[in-house]
Amino acid sequence: MPAHFDRRKSRHSPEELFAIVADVEKYPEFLPWVCGARVIERSESYFIAELVVRFKGFSQKYSSKVTLKPAKTQEEPSFIDVELVHGPFKHLSNKWSFYPHKGGGTEVTFDLDFKFISLFFEKMIGIMFEKAIMKMSEAFEKRAEDLLKK
Repeated sequence: MPAHFDRRKSRHSPEELFAIVADVEKYPEFLPWVCGARVIERSESYFIAELVVRFKGFSQKYSSKVTLKPAKTQEEPSFIDVELVHGPFKHLSNKWSFYPHKGGGTEVTFDLDFKFISLFFEKMIGIMFEKAIMKMSEAFEKRAEDLLKK
């Protein structure tokens, strides 16, 4: 089962980065392989998002429950939890954490765990997994730089 944990520092605030990650409908504008995204249900603390991902000529749609846990104070971390609702996975979960630094900026952690239903997709992504994760991380960093030029 592919899994990945990443920890990075950013000069941007936790609130700014939280907003970028939570804005799922904008993912097709900057994330590689994401060619469609929409929110199909929304409540106060979560939403159900549907994403369409195209990779190596294959297109897959999946939906997930995205739970937003913004910090109550500027000293507290904020979190975004994602759990599979429907799609080509046996299991999919990821968690974003945004920890504020006293001198400014943020420590961001990203924890991803998934398993495809199809052994074919599992093997296909296995070959490119680390490279794909790096491209996605870089895309989020570039999005922050593009939107939050200071």
